[in-house]
Amino acid sequence: MRKKNAFTLIELLVTMTIMLIVLSAVYLTYISTLKGYKRESVIGAKVTEEQIGIELMRKDFSLAGIGIPISTQPLFISGSNDNYTLTLRMTHSPSSEKTLGYILMGYNNTTKRFETIKDIRNDKTANDLIVLGTDKQRYTLGRLLTGTPTYINFDCSTIDNGTLAFAFPLEDNSSEYQTITYSLIPSTLSRCFQGSSNLVRKNTYPIINCVKGVKYYFGYDNDSNGSIDGYCENSLNCDPLNSISKLYTNLKSIVAFILTHDGSKDRNFNFGSTSISYQDTETGRNITFTNLNSVPEYSLYRWKIIKISSKTVNIRGTAYEQ
Repeated sequence: MRKKNAFTLIELLVTMTIMLIVLSAVYLTYISTLKGYKRESVIGAKVTEEQIGIELMRKDFSLAGIGIPISTQPLFISGSNDNYTLTLRMTHSPSSEKTLGYILMGYNNTTKRFETIKDIRNDKTANDLIVLGTDKQRYTLGRLLTGTPTYINFDCSTIDNGTLAFAFPLEDNSSEYQTITYSLIPSTLSRCFQGSSNLVRKNTYPIINCVKGVKYYFGYDNDSNGSIDGYCENSLNCDPLNSISKLYTNLKSIVAFILTHDGSKDRNFNFGSTSISYQDTETGRNITFTNLNSVPEYSLYRWKIIKISSKTVNIRGTAYEQ
């Protein structure tokens, strides 16, 4: 009688042990991959949110001063120690469709009113307007009335017939301009480091989360040759920008540097420094944030500096181009 082939108990135990080792290795690889995917997903989501906020902030820098009379200061900065509040004044706002665009008007000294020449408002129902001369002097705050052409009443004997003006739509008739602030408020997001802040717009809308500090640089052109001659750091009190007239004449750009981190705390990561620096070619400055070790477990965060830069095309100049 022929003997049947079969596994012995020892052979089965050895086989099962090998299978368990292989399965353990596969499981550990899976867990590691899953953690990496989750970490990258958190980082990717934060980066996407940041890009939206960065673009909005850049547009606000560019629109600052539009529709503002030349006698009104277009921006302010306050604060200290990398915790600053930037305040911008403008009629336009990229977050409000009704405020975008303008009307080119001409004065009719017979009918005593500004009459529409060209209407390029985004929202044709936004009829509360501020009217400025081409020299940015304030004429009037009024409401666009129905007619052929549409018009704004303004009785002024000193305005020549045909004088051009720009009418800028307002968010509402309670103010002649919008005030846009960028400030730091405490964050409650679990992924952010303990004691972090959110950079918010108008004290409400988060722009960038998990922020430790922010610095602002204001580029100025002293000789009107179109090139930036220097930067004022975190202040408008430097000589080239320390008055309203100098702001309109000399201010050329605003640059913000924001210290934040990607993702959340990662115990498999070590940042390895108590400071972070960035050599910026635009300003020619070495942008440095120190004292990262004031953050609990600071080395477990992926720190980075975000730069936002824009030319202040609606502040610079004492007249509108026709």
